[in-house]
Amino acid sequence: MRTARTQGGAATILAVIFLVISVSLMVVAALNMASSDITDTALTHDAIEALFIAESGVEHTAQAYANGTPCLGLAPVGSIAFGAGEFQVTAASNTDFDAVTPLPANQCRIEVLGQAGPRAALRRVAAILQQGSTGLQEDFPSSADFAADWTLNVTTDHGGTAKGWSSLFGNAPGSTGGHLIGRTNHGGGANQNLVLTATRDLATPFLATAGMNLELSLYFQKPNENTGGPDQHSLQFLAVDSGGNEYLIWDRSGRENVTTWTAVNLTLAVPGGMVGQTIDRIRVAMVLEEQGNNGVAAAVDGIQFGPSGSTGGGLSLAAWREVVQ
Repeated sequence: MRTARTQGGAATILAVIFLVISVSLMVVAALNMASSDITDTALTHDAIEALFIAESGVEHTAQAYANGTPCLGLAPVGSIAFGAGEFQVTAASNTDFDAVTPLPANQCRIEVLGQAGPRAALRRVAAILQQGSTGLQEDFPSSADFAADWTLNVTTDHGGTAKGWSSLFGNAPGSTGGHLIGRTNHGGGANQNLVLTATRDLATPFLATAGMNLELSLYFQKPNENTGGPDQHSLQFLAVDSGGNEYLIWDRSGRENVTTWTAVNLTLAVPGGMVGQTIDRIRVAMVLEEQGNNGVAAAVDGIQFGPSGSTGGGLSLAAWREVVQ
């Protein structure tokens, strides 16, 4: 027969075993919690890095947009390695974040997916890029566009057959739709004169300051349908301030026969009288003097005008948000 003391020793051993198991389980739980914390920290780090990589992808795409890549040509772009991960440009659109509302012509919405870390953490961002809007870009895409944006004023018309928007001479390189034209009536009789101006407001007027440079590029034609006649083609581009004062930027006058689209690319300092004035309009002026039943015309297309950098290189981030999926 066993004594109570012997039985008490067995109970002690069981208690020790239970204690060891309990401590072991606590150690395992603590190790699992520590491991989980380390994993969570690593995932958080990778997610933050993926966001930074996605933002770098936005900057990469913005550079392409500023350098002339059209909005819809910005995407898709496959994986580009960056830092400890990569990014992809997955979408480009001319609609707002709701994918419905149209954006202005100088804006573009893009989406960029960033990936980082061994667990491939992903972050997606959407951004609206905005080209500099102080300048004007015009390729006369349609008659309705012209009527909405331009004011045409004809002060003399002794036989003008075409005035305003036309597609008679086709399109200048890179342009679509049509062009601005003034044309006397070929075969309509001697000594026909046509004097017209076309004026358009700038979407964002700019203050002309000392030291500022202006840039103008356009294409023009000045056909003389009978080169033997003493015909005059006066074609001018002017900037207009808020007080109505005109400033001559470019002038092409005289007797000549220019029958193909000819490029003009001009950079000039702000004229002295313009300094301190707010420029809110541009104007194209044509004076056509046709003698001897010849017919003359002047046409302009592909206009870009504004402070240096405003029509091609000026770019900003209009809006940004993360896309949560």
